Amino acid sequence: MDAICGGQLPAPEPHDGDFNTHRFCINGASDTGGIFDLQVNKTDLWWFRFIFDSLDGKNTAGNNEEHF
Repeated sequence: MDAICGGQLPAPEPHDGDFNTHRFCINGASDTGGIFDLQVNKTDLWWFRFIFDSLDGKNTAGNNEEHF
């Protein structure tokens, strides 16, 4: 469980006309072997749900219509 973590950013970070509010971290996944820190917003999380649904066969993305 030490390999993956997630949480809220201390403050929103501007990104592409939106604001990243959370992060998803994977230990050992960066180019240098350190922590890969992916900052995300609600739209990003919505699309991740579709990706995960396609991998595990569930339909969690279809259960939440208010994603933005």
